[in-house]
Parts: sequence; C-alpha cells; structure tokens
Amino acid sequence: MKKNLQTKKYSDFVKDYNEKTEEHIKAVNYLLKAAKNITEETLVEIIAETNNYFGNYFKEEEKCLRTLNYPDLEAHKKEHRLFFNKMSHFRGMLEEEGVDLPSEIHKFLGVWLKNHTLTSDKECAPFIRLRTFMKW
Repeated sequence: MKKNLQTKKYSDFVKDYNEKTEEHIKAVNYLLKAAKNITEETLVEIIAETNNYFGNYFKEEEKCLRTLNYPDLEAHKKEHRLFFNKMSHFRGMLEEEGVDLPSEIHKFLGVWLKNHTLTSDKECAPFIRLRTFMKW
C-alpha cells in the first residue's frame, strides 16, 4: 500500500509539471510588467521571491529525480545552481549604474524558461513517467 502512495506522489509531480511551467511563465510576465517603474527595494524583493519560489520548486524536483534514480541528476542540479548564481549576480548588480536590471532579469528568466524548463525539464518527464509506471 505504501508503494502506491509513493507512486501517486510521483504521478502528481508529473501531472503538476504543466501547472508549474505556467506559473513560471506568469512570474516572468509579471516581472516584465513590473519593470517599468520599479524601485531598488522592490527589485530586491522580486529577486528574493524568485529565489524562494524556484528554490522550493527545485528542491521538490531534485527530490523526485533522486528518488527515481534519474541518471542525469547531477547535471540537472548544476543547471539549478547556475540559476541561483545568476540571480546572485543580479543582486550584486544593483549597485551598478546604467544597468537596466529589470530587463536583464526578464531576459534571463525568459531564456531560462526556454532552455531549462521547456527543454531540460521536459527531458526528465518521460523518465519520470516510465519509472512511475514501473512502480505500479
């Protein structure tokens, strides 16, 4: 019985993938709208919230992939670390003048969605589905 509960959890993870992707896209679009008249304080909050949101998501994603013995887990985790390194870089750039940081963040998140969420994460999905099916 416990095995079925675990399997349901992984199935839910796969099912929720599209919803999470939609949330990511909405977050990026929110940044674009907010970028026009943004204060430094608000930008610090946006960076912190972005890190918090993705940190929680990545943690769950990595836990699922680790439990299922995903073969490319370390490479996938490395991409997540690169995300946080870039967000930290943005935080450091707040002191620089002449940098349109909201636009830079928006561009980065757009590329991230395309290169990671819509590519790397999608590559994981068939593996998760297969491993989940095999647990039944």
